[in-house]
Amino acid sequence: MKYITFSLITLGILLIFSCGQAEEQEVTATEPIKEVTSQEKNTNDKNQMHFNISFQLEKVNNEHYNLIAAIDLEGGCFIISPYSPDSILLPFNLSITENNSLTTDSTLIEFPIAKEEYDSIINGQVRYVRENTTYTQKIKLNNQDDFEVAGKVTLLIEPSCVPYEIDFVISNKDGELTVIKTKTTSLL
Repeated sequence: MKYITFSLITLGILLIFSCGQAEEQEVTATEPIKEVTSQEKNTNDKNQMHFNISFQLEKVNNEHYNLIAAIDLEGGCFIISPYSPDSILLPFNLSITENNSLTTDSTLIEFPIAKEEYDSIINGQVRYVRENTTYTQKIKLNNQDDFEVAGKVTLLIEPSCVPYEIDFVISNKDGELTVIKTKTTSLL
């Protein structure tokens, strides 16, 4: 029990000291995404979040689509890439609930690709996403039946060190595939 308590305290201290310690770099915009199908409900987003995330579906053919999550960061804010080699910080993660209606490719495509940089607090390499970035997940429809499938994005906004969960739903109704952002929650 003492070992678990000590480990949790140590992890907490490392997370506190690692938040917000990286150097800032210039932020540039990415190419605009062609939105094929997108909707958005009232998501309880607040102005102090320092980011916006939107979802689009891009049709490749009748059964293949690209789910695109586009994150826009306010100046000076950044997130951790899902391809960051560190194991301390909370990286961007996109997940879809297991279901029979659609399947996902195991690869999440990041554009532009975040560059590795040294972080002296965690004493290691980290990939910080410092510019507006898109994440593309390939999905395949397994059937044309109507369905709703839940998904979630988790990320840590730096330098404020605030973790967030963003919920979304992919639905197929009468042959029309849509994605809707349903809720954004600060985990603090």
